[in-house]
Amino acid sequence: MVAFCLPVCFHFLAVLAGVAEGPPPASAQTDADWEESGLRVLWATLPWFLVALSLAAAIIFIYRARRLDVARRDAEGQLAELRVEREHLLAMLANDLNNPLQTIRLACDSFGPGPVDDKTLTTLRQTVERMTRLVKNVLNTTALNSGQAKFEMREMDLSSETAAIVTAMQPRAQVKQITLSFKPGPGCVRADGDALAQIMDEVVGNALKFTPRKGRIEVAVHREGRHIELRVGDSGPGVGAEELPRLFAKHTGSTHGLAIVKRLAEAMDGIVFAESPQGAGLTVRVRLPEVGKS
Repeated sequence: MVAFCLPVCFHFLAVLAGVAEGPPPASAQTDADWEESGLRVLWATLPWFLVALSLAAAIIFIYRARRLDVARRDAEGQLAELRVEREHLLAMLANDLNNPLQTIRLACDSFGPGPVDDKTLTTLRQTVERMTRLVKNVLNTTALNSGQAKFEMREMDLSSETAAIVTAMQPRAQVKQITLSFKPGPGCVRADGDALAQIMDEVVGNALKFTPRKGRIEVAVHREGRHIELRVGDSGPGVGAEELPRLFAKHTGSTHGLAIVKRLAEAMDGIVFAESPQGAGLTVRVRLPEVGKS
């Protein structure tokens, strides 16, 4: 259409220019004849000019309408993604808050008629602190999704931090008669305290979720080259080879918390990967740079 409209418009303008210039000096026609001939040509060309102008306007309208339609579809797609993100975030919040509540309930059930022992009080205190941290984790996850996350990096002993998490999760393991063991190792990492705690909560919590009754979970910290590695292995059903690449992807069903683990670790210059030998459960490895070895 554009190829048709432009020549017609240029022709009409040329006719206008010819009429405006008047008769050529060598012409034998009179001025009246020239004007009459020019007006006839102008009158004959005018409808084509109007048609071309209308077609050009239609083309512009269609082009803009299509662009608006594409923009609308993009906006609808982004809105749908945000809705899915919200639903998964709410599911993660409900699941993560349920775990420490279960620990508190178990500790309360152990109260007898006599005084409460120090070990039970310590467990309750640690669990309440974990719930407070989980609420903060939700805020941190929202900030991470919006690109506004801020990390307060400091030197931390990974074994000490991991031991606290393992101790807090022992009551949950005991309910399923799961053997939850921890092997500490040397080495400090530079990390954000809340982010590191969330990583350990998610990884150990995920192992507890999928390990069957009377199973085992082995947590260990050791040096791996220039990194300090947190390794969590379980005796659960494991993951198929075809599912491993999607294990840390966003919105991956019941393991959506591992997607947050990956993003948090990478934000602190770390890496996360998993191994699942056939019939040997799942092992998640989180590696963070060792202080002084980067």
